[in-house]
Amino acid sequence: ERLKGEHARLESLQAGLLAERSQFLQVQESERAKIADRWAAFESEKRRTEEELAIRREDVDRGRAKLERDRAEFARLQGEASRAAQAQVEEIEKEERRLNEARDALMRDVALFEQKQDSAKADLLNA
Repeated sequence: ERLKGEHARLESLQAGLLAERSQFLQVQESERAKIADRWAAFESEKRRTEEELAIRREDVDRGRAKLERDRAEFARLQGEASRAAQAQVEEIEKEERRLNEARDALMRDVALFEQKQDSAKADLLNA
């Protein structure tokens, strides 16, 4: 009788453990499914973010390339403008020298004319 009671207690304990194990496995499977869903959501979000990042990088690269082209164009235009301005300055300086030389020549001619005029007046007065 005592063995039957002990056997019944052990069978009851075994049934309880099996039920507890079954419940634990269900909880574990449920948690595993939740983790798998969260992992799939994470992977999906990661792919979407990587795609957005790739698009942004392409936009930045295009913007950077355009900026570099604009900088090169600006440097070229600035160089051309600088060379043109330098050429104009040289041309103006050359014209200024030519005008100064012409003015000096005119002043010499005026002085020579005045000398000749004074000389002619003196010759007329002496005659």
